[in-house]
Amino acid sequence: MTEKTNLKTLKVRIKDKHKLILERMAFEVNQVWNVANEVTANYSDIPIPEVGWLRTNFSAFDLQKDLKRLKAERGFILHSTTVQEVIATHYKARR
Repeated sequence: MTEKTNLKTLKVRIKDKHKLILERMAFEVNQVWNVANEVTANYSDIPIPEVGWLRTNFSAFDLQKDLKRLKAERGFILHSTTVQEVIATHYKARR
């Protein structure tokens, strides 16, 4: 005899009072992703005269060092751990 499994779905509605802050955080995460993408795209291939192109790879640690000032410059409300996680995810996606 097989055992029957019941699944229960939890539905959560975010209240409207949290909508603005969640939208702002989503925007800021998108901005961090875009800046990390821009930095890695600009410096991934460096032209060297009479030699060719030098391919460089940024690690997540290198990106975090370069982008640690981003939060303060733009007045983001994101926690620094969130910024680090976005950069780490970007690094994994880029690799």
